[in-house]
Amino acid sequence: MWTTGHRQLIFTVIAEWLGAIVVGLVCLPFGVMAGVSGFLGAAAYATPSSILALRLLLTGQSQGANPVSLLLGILLRIAGAVAILGLVVAYVSPIVWPALLVGLIVAVHVPLFALLIR
Repeated sequence: MWTTGHRQLIFTVIAEWLGAIVVGLVCLPFGVMAGVSGFLGAAAYATPSSILALRLLLTGQSQGANPVSLLLGILLRIAGAVAILGLVVAYVSPIVWPALLVGLIVAVHVPLFALLIR
């Protein structure tokens, strides 16, 4: 039932969330808000990425490969990440910007490292 592509997609999503937790824990010694900012920076990217992965897992076999829908999904993932970052900036105070940016950078790069591991 699960192909290698499905397993890789699930592994990548899990790795993104583990990266978010690790960034939050690494930033925690610099203050509680640094840990929260680091986690939220990574979660801002991991949340839309998880939604896209779920959509690909649920509709991937029934619709077949459709490059246009994949490209649209990636575009919506980026827009979702920007929107979530906007919400974080609007409602979380004080933000530790270096921690937030490190979290975002780690979340963006985790799929690349996941491909190297597997």
